[in-house]
Amino acid sequence: MACFVTGASGFMGSRICQSLAIRGTDVVALCRQIPVTGWLEHPRIRIAIGDIENRDWVHRTMQGCDSCYHLAGLARQWTRDRTDFQRVNVGGTLNVLESAWRCGISKLVHTSSAGVFGSSDSNGTGVDEINEDSKFPERPETDYERSKLDAEQAVFEYAHKGLPACIVNPTRVFGPGPLTEANGLTRLMVWAEQDKWRTIPGRGTGVGNYVFIDDVVEGHLLAMERAPVGRRYILGGENLSYNDLFHWIRLYSQRQRDFIHVPETLILAYAYSQQALSIFGVEPKLTPQFARRYFANYRVSSERAKRELGYQPIAIEQGVFRTMQWIRENMIGPQLQLSY
Repeated sequence: MACFVTGASGFMGSRICQSLAIRGTDVVALCRQIPVTGWLEHPRIRIAIGDIENRDWVHRTMQGCDSCYHLAGLARQWTRDRTDFQRVNVGGTLNVLESAWRCGISKLVHTSSAGVFGSSDSNGTGVDEINEDSKFPERPETDYERSKLDAEQAVFEYAHKGLPACIVNPTRVFGPGPLTEANGLTRLMVWAEQDKWRTIPGRGTGVGNYVFIDDVVEGHLLAMERAPVGRRYILGGENLSYNDLFHWIRLYSQRQRDFIHVPETLILAYAYSQQALSIFGVEPKLTPQFARRYFANYRVSSERAKRELGYQPIAIEQGVFRTMQWIRENMIGPQLQLSY
């Protein structure tokens, strides 16, 4: 039997497909278009071109599979039509869930985001770490996070009626893999190595949780194997300030140049100018909603995953070292060989 993976050409999806294939599992890799990445080049991986918005196609393609990782979704700062997030992330998830229900899938792991919990500052937990039992914010910070919350609710509803499904919530993931929008931190590390990025937001004290891609992949596999139905797990690494994060990036970069702190007011002014351009259909490089995230704290705990799944993420220093090494090994002149 095979494993059905949606979002297979994405950052996490491609790495999960590769890991499954290496371990001897046949994979049906759902991609919206022919992938350009080499991460899916394996005899056990069969690429299926289609869209999760087409329920009939999803159902036909899923037949013969016995497990499913659902990672496909719209992960962007902005779209011209705000309803795109609900259509893809909620409607598409409902199509996958219904197909899994009808096909008799033995286990489904749904990939959400730790961002659905909001910041630890505004979550009602003060400076404490967010965990799976933390309250969700009354108003999600972005349209994307609202859609991911709604998609989670759909997963829980199907789990309640009998579909063996669970949820994982990765934090800020980085590491070797396709340089998609979901792999933004690795792209930033590439720019740092190319001397195209030398800034830190604000005073650099904003805290986020960062996790290496190999650990997130392993967390998905552990959830498939061990997670009870209807259970949620945060897959994170270390809580780290921007100053500490960029310390490790600088340490393992060949450039060894200092980063410059950019005041909050300048970043927000830039974000609002980009938002103004979006009125004319120009995609903003940064939105005010995402800019504000630079100055909030997002401390989270992965203790439940460690305790119940055996999840063991590596130290952030090791992850940054391995990523920067991979970047240098795959650089061709000033460019990165994306098909690696």
